[in-house]
Amino acid sequence: MKKKVLLFFSLLGLAFAAGCGNLDNSIWTAPPAEPASAVAAAAPVLLNLTPGVFSGVGSGGFYGDIYVEVEVNAEGSMSRIDVTYHSETPSFAYPTFEQLIPLMIAGQSTDIDIVSGATMTSVALINAVNDALGHPDTGALGPPSGLNFTAGTYTASAMGYIDTITVSVEFDADRIASIHVTAHDETPVFFDRVVPALLDTIIEAQTTDVPNISGATATSQAIRDAVESAVQQAAN
Repeated sequence: MKKKVLLFFSLLGLAFAAGCGNLDNSIWTAPPAEPASAVAAAAPVLLNLTPGVFSGVGSGGFYGDIYVEVEVNAEGSMSRIDVTYHSETPSFAYPTFEQLIPLMIAGQSTDIDIVSGATMTSVALINAVNDALGHPDTGALGPPSGLNFTAGTYTASAMGYIDTITVSVEFDADRIASIHVTAHDETPVFFDRVVPALLDTIIEAQTTDVPNISGATATSQAIRDAVESAVQQAAN
């Protein structure tokens, strides 16, 4: 019995390792789409699609353009959307692709909500599908509008779990350009877990209205509060 259990977990480990080894930052293939009959009749539809396989590129990504391949079946419906190349951070990009691509295929539309915390990745993906289908980008798909800052670098602080956290935030005229934590006394094991993901999310979303990192709420909240204070200083 023990041998059988050990064999099972050995095979499971090999399967997991094989799956991890296939992760590629440049290619993401969507799971099979639901049949057209599963699409709600009230869903918005992209009309007059020509059957075939089409390539598109979408601008507006956090680290660059996103490239896609869209297949339109004989009935004129999108049946497959694959991301063929991107430079986005995988931890943000893959959950975004997994959420948005099935929505576009099920609703036969690119008129969908973007993923909170992955605004720019969502925008580039939607724009890429529009480009593949010959639909121009719509103004509604751009980055958050109405941002107006006095360009420069601003410093602000907020109370963390142990002591004050200080950030330095650089602004362009219309966006948060970079964020650096310049001083803190938080526990390194928690702090190092929070900072990269949280700062990337704030910059990508161009807002501090993002979720805290689970297990490090006080540290996350302090960073968000400090950045928001800097935003208020820079805002016109």
